[in-house]
Amino acid sequence: MIKKNLKYLLSLKKNNIVITSVTSYDASFAKLADECGVDIILVGDSLGEVIKGAKNTHSVTVDEICYHTKNVSKGIKQAYLISDMPKNSFSTKRQALSNAIKITKKGMADMIKIESTPKQLEIVKHLIKNKIKVCGHIGIQPQKISNKKLYRKFKDIQLSPSYKKKKSKFIIKNDFTNKSVKKSIKNILNQII
Repeated sequence: MIKKNLKYLLSLKKNNIVITSVTSYDASFAKLADECGVDIILVGDSLGEVIKGAKNTHSVTVDEICYHTKNVSKGIKQAYLISDMPKNSFSTKRQALSNAIKITKKGMADMIKIESTPKQLEIVKHLIKNKIKVCGHIGIQPQKISNKKLYRKFKDIQLSPSYKKKKSKFIIKNDFTNKSVKKSIKNILNQII
């Protein structure tokens, strides 16, 4: 089996075939998921809570994402690899590009995922202009939440048109009500995972 790429994933979407995705932080689990045929493996900043035992994702560094991305990339042969840009790693265009290059260089991540706000869409545009594949993220944004009690289901998808304009190829939807997703999907031409 060959390595899955963006063209393959978009063809699954076009043909209404479910795209599977899991989060992994190590080569062993990534290898198992890869052998099971998982389409996308995400190295998430959730490693702050899951691996480091922190209360949130805020303390995760670019170096930690790179370390786990490198390990996961060694365990996969087929899956498409997406890695999070951790909190405070994309405050400026220059910083975002430098960190995205670190995460995607030398066969590591195929794409980065960024929890940006509408005010940061110029940063997303800058990354795309510089050949960085960007996965958008809408819904609950753990990088902006310090207290888990603030987690809630969202009733509307507000960033999707903005990401569409900036040509993000994928969008991660996180914790929306089914009704809001069905209503908003008609307006989104990008991939929603």
